[in-house]
Amino acid sequence: MRNKIVSLALCSAILTSVTVAIVTGANAQAITGASLQETVLRANTSINALRNVQGRFVQTNPNNTTSGGSFWLSRPGKMRFEYEGSAPLLVVADGTNVIVRDVRLRTTERYALRSTPLYFLLKPSLNLANEVNIIGAERVNGKTIIAMRDRRAEAQGELRVVFSANMELEEWSIKDRQNRVTRVRLVERRTSQSAYARSLFVVPDTGSRNINKKN
Repeated sequence: MRNKIVSLALCSAILTSVTVAIVTGANAQAITGASLQETVLRANTSINALRNVQGRFVQTNPNNTTSGGSFWLSRPGKMRFEYEGSAPLLVVADGTNVIVRDVRLRTTERYALRSTPLYFLLKPSLNLANEVNIIGAERVNGKTIIAMRDRRAEAQGELRVVFSANMELEEWSIKDRQNRVTRVRLVERRTSQSAYARSLFVVPDTGSRNINKKN
């Protein structure tokens, strides 16, 4: 359960030098200096430009198993991930909390959005230069990868965000305090000019046991 929360940043918890390579391999090129500043600015613009996106996702868990399903992302503040398979799970951000509903166990867990790295993908107006510490950035096979941590240490974990060659958000991963990494890739993306129904981002309490957690 906790691993699902961590993945969606969507979630949670390094290194201190911005020149550290994030991904090993011959094709990795570290981004530093003025180029790093420009890259962070472009990433910031890309995330702030996100409004209504839906599609499919594939999640790789810390034990290398995979899961997936459908997602809706509506900035600012809202997100819904519906996991498919034998253990269906629903993860919803409603603007204030991240809510995890385990359908099989009939439990509902709530986490403050601000305590998860998801906060930086969903907040109304993101300013990466002022709000996070950039741990490292590099280009790998045309993609841009930026690793960051909350400067105020309220959101636990390391967030790594991957952008396509034209700086569209493609995936993210979360490293938690036990160094467990969960990766989420967005696939079959499509945008909408209209806001999604508010009901998508509401999780009724009926029939579930509520568990409130700060982290």
